[in-house]
Amino acid sequence: MKISEIMTPTVLVLDDNASLTEAAQKMKKLDVGFLVVTARDSISGLLTDRDIVVRGIAEKKDLNKTKVRDIMSQNPVTCDKEDTVEKLAQLFSNHKIRRVIVTDRSQKAVGIVSLGDLAVKTEDSDMFLDVFKSITEAGRAQMHRERKKAPEASERIPV
Repeated sequence: MKISEIMTPTVLVLDDNASLTEAAQKMKKLDVGFLVVTARDSISGLLTDRDIVVRGIAEKKDLNKTKVRDIMSQNPVTCDKEDTVEKLAQLFSNHKIRRVIVTDRSQKAVGIVSLGDLAVKTEDSDMFLDVFKSITEAGRAQMHRERKKAPEASERIPV
């Protein structure tokens, strides 16, 4: 099965010169949690709502002055629409990510494929579970490393 068969053929983009406020407003309007960032009509990054919170708000950046390019995830992982879903599964596992930008032969964004697409549209539960387990285990390992560095961050409030 090819990626073109499971991808979402809509790419929501934002210029890398936009402010974090503009990005958040666009996400709200479109009811999405991420946007593909472009510079001069080329893919330059990926911006998530989490990026805005962790790299913008938490670091006390001016949301009206800080540009998307300053906090976006650079060099996003892409795949060709003609690639197989097995290759996509490897990308998810190897990079510990949950979405990939789909491109055509000229490297233009033509779609997005998410871990959810892999789960629902391929009907290959074994492949999905392997990828999901790989990503989840990496997240847990990172969380444990962070807790060792800053144990106060893991304190819990009794209920």
